[in-house]
Amino acid sequence: VYQHKLNDKFDYILGLDNIYAKSKVELAKNFVSKNNAYNYYLVGDTLHDFEVANEIDAKCILLMNGHQSISKIKKSNAIIAENLEELISIIN
Repeated sequence: VYQHKLNDKFDYILGLDNIYAKSKVELAKNFVSKNNAYNYYLVGDTLHDFEVANEIDAKCILLMNGHQSISKIKKSNAIIAENLEELISIIN
């Protein structure tokens, strides 16, 4: 997000500093419990991100050009964005 200069498009940006994503659900649940957010998206690129979104009742947008194949991502009920430009158009 920062490298693409998109940080002004989001109110909050959360992420992990490890590649294992072991505490992604805990991070999301902690955020929801501390913020009175009522309309939020979880943006990711894996089915695990979709699972995390389901855990916190968030809308999920998955990017097609990420870590998992398009065929796997399409198995979810997530909103799918082909690229960052489409992602921005979806959330605006």
